[in-house]
Amino acid sequence: MRLLGRLYDTVVTGLAVLCGVILALIFVFVIQDAVLRNLLISPPPWTGPLTEYGLLYVTLLAAPWLVRTRGHVLLEVLRMRLSAAAARRMEIAVYLVCIAICSVMTWYAVELYLAAWISGEEDHRAIEIPSTYMYAPAVIAFPLMAGEFLRYLLGYGSLYEGTATGGEGV
Repeated sequence: MRLLGRLYDTVVTGLAVLCGVILALIFVFVIQDAVLRNLLISPPPWTGPLTEYGLLYVTLLAAPWLVRTRGHVLLEVLRMRLSAAAARRMEIAVYLVCIAICSVMTWYAVELYLAAWISGEEDHRAIEIPSTYMYAPAVIAFPLMAGEFLRYLLGYGSLYEGTATGGEGV
C-alpha cells in the first residue's frame, strides 16, 4: 500500500513539474513569435495551437498538486464563525461535494475522450491535433483531484491547515 501511495505522490508531483516545463516552453514560444514578427518573419504555425494546448494542460494537470498544497483561493468566513464540531462537519461536507464534482467531471471527460478517440476527430487549426489531446488532461486531473479530496476526508491532512484565523482572511 505504501508503494501505491508513493507512486501516487510521484504522479501528482511529476505532473506539477511537467507543468513547469510546459510553462517554460510557452514562454519560449511567445518570445520567439514576438521576435520573429518584429523581424518581419512569419513565425511557425504550430506555436499558437501548442501554446493554447499548453495552457489547458497546465491548468488541469497542476490542479491536483494545488489541491494537495492548498495553493488555491479558500473562503472561510462561515467556517471561522462555527464551533469546532460544526466546522469539522462542514469540512467533511466540502470534501464530499468536491469528490462528487470531480467524479462527475471525470465521467464527462472520459465520455468526451472516448467519443473523440472512436470518431478519430481532429482539431484543425494551423496544425492538426487529435481531439483526444484536448480531453486527456481532464481524464487525468479530475480523478487525481478526487483522490486528493479523499485523502483529506480520510484524515491525511486538512484543506484548512494553516488557513486564516479569526483575525485574518476574508
